[in-house]
Amino acid sequence: MKNGMKFSTTIYLSAGASALLVLLTSAVIYFNVQGMMKTQKWVSHTDAVIGQFNRVVSLMVDMETGERGFLMSGEKKFLEPYNAAVAGFDDYVKELQKTVSDNPTQVARLAKVMELKKSWLEQSSVEEMKAREAYDAGRMNRADFEALLKVGKGKQFMDQIRSEINAAIKMEEDLNLVRRDENENSGQATTA
Repeated sequence: MKNGMKFSTTIYLSAGASALLVLLTSAVIYFNVQGMMKTQKWVSHTDAVIGQFNRVVSLMVDMETGERGFLMSGEKKFLEPYNAAVAGFDDYVKELQKTVSDNPTQVARLAKVMELKKSWLEQSSVEEMKAREAYDAGRMNRADFEALLKVGKGKQFMDQIRSEINAAIKMEEDLNLVRRDENENSGQATTA
């Protein structure tokens, strides 16, 4: 009788230990997969944010290119990309600020980009375009017009804007590296 009881107890204990091991393994896998899914959402979010920062650069390029076309030709048709980009820029950047609202550094960078864009418009772009119109109307000579453009004030603002955007993209890329590493570590822990 004792041997029979020992044998059945051993079977029950072994079955219970196996069930507990399966339960613990399942819990670890479940939580690792949940963590990987959460991290993957952040990776996707970060990829989208990088794309949005690149769109900010594209809008600035449209402004700059449109202005240059007008300055070179004097024809207002070249201002189409400029006008379209100016019209949508602030709203786009404000939406991006909402997207990155969990990151105060990025929000501040975007505020600085908007400030730099405004300064570029007021202190460079508008002034240069007025000078082109004065040149076309004969109120400014070619040498004075060229001298104004050679100062390169607009380039200085654009370089600052590019620097801010590049720093923002670098921050997002660094975040993505950390998140991808987290995902890889969770995946390895799950399969180990």
